[in-house]
Amino acid sequence: MVLCFAPRSDVLRDNDSDEKVINKLQDAVHWPPEKLLNEGKDCWEPCGNVSGDCAWCGKGNACCRFNAEFDPEECTGITDFTVKDRHTCVTPVAYHALKHRKQECWSHCGKSGYCNWCGKGNSCCMQSGASWDSTECHGAFGFHLKNKHECVATLGECPFLEEPDGYGGCRKPAQPPALTFYMYKAAGPNWPVELNQSGSMGSLSGVMWYLHNDIVVHCPRTHGIDRIRRYMVTLKPTEALFYKTGKVFDRYVEYQNAKAKDLSTSQERWSKYGYNPGCLHVDRHKDRAAYADAIWYSMPGSCPSKDLWSSTLACMKREPGGWCKNPNGTSSCTWKAEYAGEIFLDELVGIVDYATFCSSGHYEFDLETDAGIGNDFWNQKLNVAACKLRVQRAHQLFEKKYPSMPFSMDRRPCDADEPNPLT
Repeated sequence: MVLCFAPRSDVLRDNDSDEKVINKLQDAVHWPPEKLLNEGKDCWEPCGNVSGDCAWCGKGNACCRFNAEFDPEECTGITDFTVKDRHTCVTPVAYHALKHRKQECWSHCGKSGYCNWCGKGNSCCMQSGASWDSTECHGAFGFHLKNKHECVATLGECPFLEEPDGYGGCRKPAQPPALTFYMYKAAGPNWPVELNQSGSMGSLSGVMWYLHNDIVVHCPRTHGIDRIRRYMVTLKPTEALFYKTGKVFDRYVEYQNAKAKDLSTSQERWSKYGYNPGCLHVDRHKDRAAYADAIWYSMPGSCPSKDLWSSTLACMKREPGGWCKNPNGTSSCTWKAEYAGEIFLDELVGIVDYATFCSSGHYEFDLETDAGIGNDFWNQKLNVAACKLRVQRAHQLFEKKYPSMPFSMDRRPCDADEPNPLT
């Protein structure tokens, strides 16, 4: 996996050679780490009574304990411990841009906002403190703690899909932006992993909303769906869409077997703006399930006028869609989706033997009783706290299964402002 970040202007200059650029970037992030210091010694007190990245161990190294449950990500995967009965200095096995994740940061940073203790370019912010925290916390995301300042990634002084206006405020970007973030998809065991055909994806909340209303109400589950797949999506809107509508996303298009349902309207917009991904805020008023930030995305692939079995090479050439290897914002090159892991519904909800579960007359969720029969994971679908907990559990399962993958890519962008047909 390639690590991409935008260095500050005070780190790099336009006339730097490639070698200087590499050296400066490595110096800025302390990777690879410097020589390990104080190996075998107890690092807890010298490192401020906290685990994770610690200069006392040498820049880029960390204070960790063997099999410690609550140590941060820079401690994961390490097996070379000289002592195992206390925290000691070790060298991380991989680079983690965000340091001290899920740890309280105010006592170490002394303020909110940018803080090198959290890793260069990251911030110490509190989710409920947006009104009084530093301005760079306005673009922060990936919170885990309640009513505490914690280390989080940030997009800077402005929220996602906005940029500084030079006068202390924020504005929409002046040019079509390139975005990278996670999308999710409910899938079955025989569904193709590669995504380049027309179809729908969603935020994790959007997929949970779909599962709750349409899939887990039957046993066996509808369409044989048994997992949630995650994709790292990169997209860039066309200039025609961005400059004429001011939007990054087009209107949501519903597909059935890769064919657009409202074909005439969709073809008109594709001809006018190109093949752009669309988005939709699902169930804004939470009438059918109380999932916050439930968003669906429509991804136009080749030959969207025909279903999977009727598509032809001529149609694919005539209607190229927006999928491509390197999205550049041209009419037929607006998005790509790279597989980034999957979790199974059985492990999410706690079912050991699904076939026996169904044959015993159990149901994950019954619409009439608002509860499961033999399982309580989906109980109370209009309860905001319960829905939030379900999404958090799915996030935690992804993090547990894929600890080396970026966690902070769940940004859920959608600038659609039209009425929601699903409310």
